[in-house]
Amino acid sequence: MTIGGRTKELRKYYALSQNDFGARLGLSQSAIAGYENDSHALSDQTIMHICKEYKPSEVWLRTGEGPMFDDSSDEIDSIAKQLNLSETQTRLLRLIHSMTAEQQILIQQLAHQYAGDKPPESDYDRSARIARAALGEHARQQAEIPQDKQA
Repeated sequence: MTIGGRTKELRKYYALSQNDFGARLGLSQSAIAGYENDSHALSDQTIMHICKEYKPSEVWLRTGEGPMFDDSSDEIDSIAKQLNLSETQTRLLRLIHSMTAEQQILIQQLAHQYAGDKPPESDYDRSARIARAALGEHARQQAEIPQDKQA
């Protein structure tokens, strides 16, 4: 398999579109497509950026030798081993780790919904609840002030 094929395999491992994979690297969808079909060569800088962002083994990405992820330096694998996670759970952990904060919040909300429990209140929801309470209290206080004293 070529380096382009391994790049595609890494992207598919994280279940990302070419657009989403490239966005985290500052690259366009067409650039990723070019790398994956080997019509464009990956520069050393791009390879380093992919390794930093997605954590594959650089040796694997460049040559195809060894595992996709280097167990000795991968924090997620270390955590997975400590928690005795299955391969599926480890892949899910990697996928969630690769998501934006907004995507992670959506996944958390979906997981709570699927589990049938109430998700924790978001910062936005908490701020909105406090603002509504403050506006309600202000309206109540204004109602108590006699009309002739309101300016």
